[in-house]
Amino acid sequence: MPVRYMKASGKGFFTDAEGYVIALKEELKPIIGSIVIKEQMKDIIEYRTMEYYRRRYQNGE
Repeated sequence: MPVRYMKASGKGFFTDAEGYVIALKEELKPIIGSIVIKEQMKDIIEYRTMEYYRRRYQNGE
């Protein structure tokens, strides 16, 4: 999935950071180490990836 779509779908979670393709907002720094947040982010990324490829397949791209 292109990063620009992830940034747009993150609803304030993702931002640009020099030297990185994608980054989390500074406000999330205190909870980044939480296992719950890690699991949620993994689920979000997996879902968005599957949805992206599903749409591409359905549209014949």
